[in-house]
Amino acid sequence: MKKALLLLQLMFVISYSYAQNINIGTQTFTYGNTTVYHYGLGWYNDPALTAGAVAYFTSFGGMRFFTAGLSKATLDVNGNFGIGNDAPSQKLDVSGNILLRNLANTTGAGASLSFSSYDAAHPGPKISSYLDFAAGTASSSRLILSSYNNGYMNELTLKGGSVGVGTINPIGNLDVRGKTFIGTSDVAIGTTGSFLQIDQGAASGNTYSQIRAFNTGGSVAGDLVLQGSGGNTGIGTAAPTQKLDVAGNMLLRNLSNTPGAGASLSFSSYDAAHIGPKISSYLDNASGTSSSSRLILSSYYNGYMNELTLVGGRVGIGTINPQKTLSVKGEILAQAITVTNAAASWPDYVFDQTYHLQSLENLEKYLVKNKHLPDMPSANEIEANGQNLGEVNSKLLKNVEELTLYLIEKDKQLKDQQSRIEMQDQKILKLEKTISEVLEKIK
Repeated sequence: MKKALLLLQLMFVISYSYAQNINIGTQTFTYGNTTVYHYGLGWYNDPALTAGAVAYFTSFGGMRFFTAGLSKATLDVNGNFGIGNDAPSQKLDVSGNILLRNLANTTGAGASLSFSSYDAAHPGPKISSYLDFAAGTASSSRLILSSYNNGYMNELTLKGGSVGVGTINPIGNLDVRGKTFIGTSDVAIGTTGSFLQIDQGAASGNTYSQIRAFNTGGSVAGDLVLQGSGGNTGIGTAAPTQKLDVAGNMLLRNLSNTPGAGASLSFSSYDAAHIGPKISSYLDNASGTSSSSRLILSSYYNGYMNELTLVGGRVGIGTINPQKTLSVKGEILAQAITVTNAAASWPDYVFDQTYHLQSLENLEKYLVKNKHLPDMPSANEIEANGQNLGEVNSKLLKNVEELTLYLIEKDKQLKDQQSRIEMQDQKILKLEKTISEVLEKIK
């Protein structure tokens, strides 16, 4: 390109020196009251310019510049200039890289690409470099992107791996000076129209920072509030009263699909070095809604004690593998225990007139043979299977009621015997009296 421009300048100097134009053909056009050939090289005096004569280089169908037999640049009939391509679509169309050189090795100097809002008298946005220092490949410079509003605003700066918004000296990977608002109808997070807003709020005179999520209707879907005074954090509430105040449900996820793995909520007795109680899940198997996992509540005493476990509709105390609805490994201390039984299982039927009460003779034979009351489990059965308190109490009551019937029957027998004895005593007394009277008469 430089060679082409030098060639044009040389041809202009030659043409000017000989005070004549070089024209090809006879076709002409009029420009500025001057006749110009469609194909030619020359100069003319333009009344609108005061600097001197103007050189021209004309071509009816556009111009193409060649070097080494190859097309390197094109100026088409629409005034589009292409570098590296033969069909430019814009006023400047470059196929390849562009290098803007900084001509001064001075801190703060740089090259720029400016956008005018109309012409040179109306400044617009600008992309520019800013030199910190020049040292070859060890140089340091920043890139500044700026809009124009009564001056360049320098909104975005890239420097040393950092991005600055509102500052040309970012001190972090992302350094934002000022309020941050993410999300409009054009930029959405999640569904169309939803957005995330980070701002400041105030509740009862206490200023706080908040992250707010808005739904598509523009209403608040959730809040994350960080209090400036008190240090409380609120999720779903703008007025947290504790270090973490959640208005809604919480989900603790198990990150490992491995039996025995789980998530937990731990309570420290002081800090991380002083372990305290814990509520944790324990994964048995993961199968979506058919998964199986248990919940374990544990105090800490030289290790987690795992006092309470909930699994499969069962509760374990002192065991993490309860086999019954309530499984207790250890002693129970209670003021009262209520066990419910079905009416049909309660032995009121013993007092029915139709109930058959076995004889004491048969009962004695059973006891001698089995060494325990009828219907009661043996010692070996209790050791192997434990005892059902409701069932055992029912059977004990049955034996007590049967014993009551035995006692009633024996009481009747005793009363009958007592009556017989009293009658016999009266007869003996009468007999003794009669004998005594007979003896008196004999005397």
